[in-house]
Amino acid sequence: MKKTITKLAILIGLACNVTSIAQTVSFDTFTLSPNSYYLNNAGTDFSSVGATFRYGWNTSWNGWESGSAYTNVNDTVNGTYTNLYGCITGTAFSGTNYATVQRGAVVSFSNNTTAVNGFYITNTTYAWKSIKNGDQFARKFGDTTGTGSGTSIPQGQYPDWYKVIVRGYRSGLMLTDSVEYYLADYRAAGTSNDYVIKNWQYINCISLGQVDSISFDMKSSVNSF
Repeated sequence: MKKTITKLAILIGLACNVTSIAQTVSFDTFTLSPNSYYLNNAGTDFSSVGATFRYGWNTSWNGWESGSAYTNVNDTVNGTYTNLYGCITGTAFSGTNYATVQRGAVVSFSNNTTAVNGFYITNTTYAWKSIKNGDQFARKFGDTTGTGSGTSIPQGQYPDWYKVIVRGYRSGLMLTDSVEYYLADYRAAGTSNDYVIKNWQYINCISLGQVDSISFDMKSSVNSF
């Protein structure tokens, strides 16, 4: 089971000739019962305000496998893989709904001159608690009793990190520039500067320029994470 890692709300700028129109992609356009999430066993993508979110369903084990799913789950307690949809903040950045993202997440835009201003992001409950405490799939960040034990690194100071890489595409080709953001960073010497994101953070993506789609790639120093 892959870990789900991020929550996001996207703010995009739609460029038309020399006129730029700021427009927010809101997940509140979707109707959800309280404490629920998007589930479609046909693997159907979903769209909002000219943005289409890839959604992948695995028929062999009958579950959400990749891409994005919109949700309003507020579970900040359950830190296991059974909670794929709750964020550590417990609420959306604004409004009621937000989206959970895991591997294979791609957002395509109907206008190929779209400029993504940026989006807000935080950790899921699952990712945050796994990083802080470890679980059956991965050791806790900074710990040297698992992977990395027997090295000269002091106990609890393994330089772990966890980040999201945002890539832009135009006409099917990946652009040179990308945007990286650390959702957890234990690389500094000692432990006083270690952190795991627990609130909504804004990621500026203007440097990607005009795109027709963006993808989210999650990397970690902990291979089993």
